[in-house]
Amino acid sequence: MNKKSYLLLIIFIFGITGLAFAGEKLNLAVLDMKQAINQSNEGKKLGKILEKSYKETSKYLSGKEQDLINKQNEFKNSMMLTEDARKNKEAELFQLMMDLKKEKQQAEQKLRNMEAEYTGKIFNEVKAIIAKISKKRKYDLVLESKMSQAVLLYSKFKTTDLTDEIIKEYNKSSSKK
Repeated sequence: MNKKSYLLLIIFIFGITGLAFAGEKLNLAVLDMKQAINQSNEGKKLGKILEKSYKETSKYLSGKEQDLINKQNEFKNSMMLTEDARKNKEAELFQLMMDLKKEKQQAEQKLRNMEAEYTGKIFNEVKAIIAKISKKRKYDLVLESKMSQAVLLYSKFKTTDLTDEIIKEYNKSSSKK
């Protein structure tokens, strides 16, 4: 756990303790943000876009890889090349292999960047919905239920899972666009 997570956890614990001593009821809610993003209409669209891009890119790169394999096989079968021609052909094939490797890495990075950009946009829109619902229902705190760090495993205070409601509300708001 990093320092920021520890600090947030300590603040959270002291906040709960203070409220408990003050006799106030703490109104908590939890949310599976990944599920909210992935199961929203916009998240499903994103999944389809990414899948389509991945398939197109894979098909293109597979074609280039097959071309390289064909050229390598032709080279192996060419017995009549001079020593200089053989070295030039080996260097050319090596360069083609390195270019293909670089192109694969760039394509993977492009897909990751596309996913991060779209997910970030959806995340910010979902956060706005969370704030709206939280204020309306007067939640003191909304926690990520599937977070890998600083997860609330137990609370004596009643918690509500907002995931499905957030998905429905986000789908309504995104369909109006």
